[in-house]
Amino acid sequence: MPGKKKDLRDAEAGADPDLNFSYNELLEELKAEFDYPPRQPGDITPSELAEVSNLSDRQWHTILNKKVRAGELMKIAVKDKGKSRAYFVYRRAG
Repeated sequence: MPGKKKDLRDAEAGADPDLNFSYNELLEELKAEFDYPPRQPGDITPSELAEVSNLSDRQWHTILNKKVRAGELMKIAVKDKGKSRAYFVYRRAG
């Protein structure tokens, strides 16, 4: 019948020749693409600034985010080796 769709419930899908890679190759490619960058010397967090000043973490967070919007700093997610959580650091733009 024209316009009637085929029933594909029992259809078998063959291997796609464009997807010719191993599991390990895929894992390494995804890891390289989505891995966090390492923390660089000179990167700073609001908590570190709060430790050496009379402002709170939250106040430094607000100040640093204003500098990000002005283009003076970059906000980057990093993750230390052996730690499970990522966190944001601020780095000079350019």
